Amino acid sequence: PAALAAIVDRIMLLKGGLFPRLRPVASLLLAGPTGVGKTLLARKLAEYLLGDKQKLIRFDMSEYATIDSLDRLVGENRLHHQADGLVDAVLEQPFPVILLDEIEKAHRVIFDALLQVLGEGRLTDLRGRTASFSNAIILMTSNLGSGISAIQHPPAADDDRVYESHTRQAIRRYFRPELINRLSDILVFRHLDHSAIVRIAMSEICLLYTSPS
Repeated sequence: PAALAAIVDRIMLLKGGLFPRLRPVASLLLAGPTGVGKTLLARKLAEYLLGDKQKLIRFDMSEYATIDSLDRLVGENRLHHQADGLVDAVLEQPFPVILLDEIEKAHRVIFDALLQVLGEGRLTDLRGRTASFSNAIILMTSNLGSGISAIQHPPAADDDRVYESHTRQAIRRYFRPELINRLSDILVFRHLDHSAIVRIAMSEICLLYTSPS
């Protein structure tokens, strides 16, 4: 609930035009365990803002774990001279919603490039083309800190506070301070309780009944 409320606040700022002009509209790190809705939230946000969840620009950062992967992410395939990365995607879609999934799995050199994107709102590829991120919403997901084993089932209020504190500490230990300081916010998703799991299951069952056969 807290993470969703923060997203709603960001949308209200966007609708009111109250966001920095030379930086991304929002740059949010969505943290929490697998299966709690971080990627789904990104899709729903793209669907709400752009009218189509397929317009979400998604990069699986586990595919950018080597030192030579920066060129591919920015948008240049040295072997085939093809541009199909972040710069191209933003140039084609001037109001993008970008998802960098499992950001902690990327190589450290990727984080250096993100400093420019988050701080100055621009990125230049090897062909000299510059893409502006001043109208972009950048979401990054992470599972850092989600391995805490002290959470009870169902979790109590104190468990939520312990888990969130543990997660934020893990994120601050892993990422450099200059990257953390350029984020709009860190949103920690809680573990799902029983009632939430039941609602999700019912929603999925309803989709099965209403989807075309």
